[in-house]
Amino acid sequence: MKRLILLLALGISYAQALDYSIQTSGPQHVTPGHYFFFQVTGTVTSGTDENATPVIAGLPAGAAASFPNMLKFCCGKFLWTITGQTPVKIETTTGTPAGTYPLTITYTSKSGVTRSAKHVLTVDPAPAALPLAAFPPDVPLAGVGQWKGNMVAYGKTHCVPTELATYEGFVWYYDGTRIYYQIADYTKDPKWTECASALDAFYRNYVLTNKGNIQGWRVFPHGLSMNFSRTGNAADKTALLALLSNGHANFSNVALVIDWMLSREISYGLETHLAAESLGNPRNSNFQNVVEILFGHFDQWFLTQNALYTQPFMVALASEAMIDYFDATGDVRVPPLLKLAADQLWAVSWDAASQSFWYYNNNGTPASPVCSSQSDTKPCKMTSPDLNLLIVPLYGWVYQHTGLKIYRDRGDRIFKAGVSQAYLEGGKQFAQNYRWSGKYVEWRKAPVAGNR
Repeated sequence: MKRLILLLALGISYAQALDYSIQTSGPQHVTPGHYFFFQVTGTVTSGTDENATPVIAGLPAGAAASFPNMLKFCCGKFLWTITGQTPVKIETTTGTPAGTYPLTITYTSKSGVTRSAKHVLTVDPAPAALPLAAFPPDVPLAGVGQWKGNMVAYGKTHCVPTELATYEGFVWYYDGTRIYYQIADYTKDPKWTECASALDAFYRNYVLTNKGNIQGWRVFPHGLSMNFSRTGNAADKTALLALLSNGHANFSNVALVIDWMLSREISYGLETHLAAESLGNPRNSNFQNVVEILFGHFDQWFLTQNALYTQPFMVALASEAMIDYFDATGDVRVPPLLKLAADQLWAVSWDAASQSFWYYNNNGTPASPVCSSQSDTKPCKMTSPDLNLLIVPLYGWVYQHTGLKIYRDRGDRIFKAGVSQAYLEGGKQFAQNYRWSGKYVEWRKAPVAGNR
């Protein structure tokens, strides 16, 4: 103590020695010939933050590691600081052998302090095609008549000028333009296109006013694409390309999107890429990053299972994007992954009593108590029949790709309860129920040409 007082009296500072820790998070699985990203988080516990040089050991043959942010934002060989999140890219070749490999990530600070952490790399064999069983005979779908009636009745309720505002409780949210064009196609009544056109004009103006730089959960490319295809309005394509150029469709910092919590934004980003391509735009250079990051979210939910919880509606939106991606590319990784998702959602998150999936509130988990109310602020879970029709198409798609009656049976239960229990008075709830539930009506019939 006397030494410290003397140093301070002489104007000499007493500096603490640097100490820090690093830990990893994110996906662990990859298929040969593909790549993935995980994250290293550094925390300085004493002393002054420094730059550091990271290295990785333990890679299998044909695999390579890189640090994208060092190349894009920093210094090529070292980090600006230890503190913060550093993405790591692991690339494999088709010759990388399947197996489990413990990687060691080591940081060496400028002053020579070294710390390490482990991250498991699992190289999975290339997936085999799903076996296709003989489809059972078609049976009527309970609730489909009410589903149609609600679509028309509540479609009229929400086709009003007062819902042309950016409040997320209105029908534009979840892509109202798309939904009304789908109603027009399903009913063969062109009057519904008036609702679609009004919503398109509103949403397009909102996107263009913000030059595409809007929150990732408000990105809805399908309606813009549909309106452009049907009317030729060039402003729709301009708006769609503005969405592609900004936000989570074309992010620059990989670290921000590795975490599964941003799966909705990445799903919409992937759909934006695919919609732009459908209109003749060349493939964006960030396309495959978006794809592999979304695969990484499924990894965290269903393979590595290191996500705090798995939100069923987010899985549904990610599955829709994956299905669109599969239709465009035929990537063989998609069908077994979506089958796994359907199986695990049912096993972990389906509540037989309410005939709906759990919604995990405030970082609740499957083991959390049931919420006392929707405004409950503690981690808890609540039943969510309003989301059934957003989730059910996944089961119809898996049925198309397996022929297994269990997926149609589960889907029919989800559908029936969703139709009978959903709250449709809110525009948002109407939109989420009719965003793509029509696909389940289509896919539960066996087989649908072009879907296998």
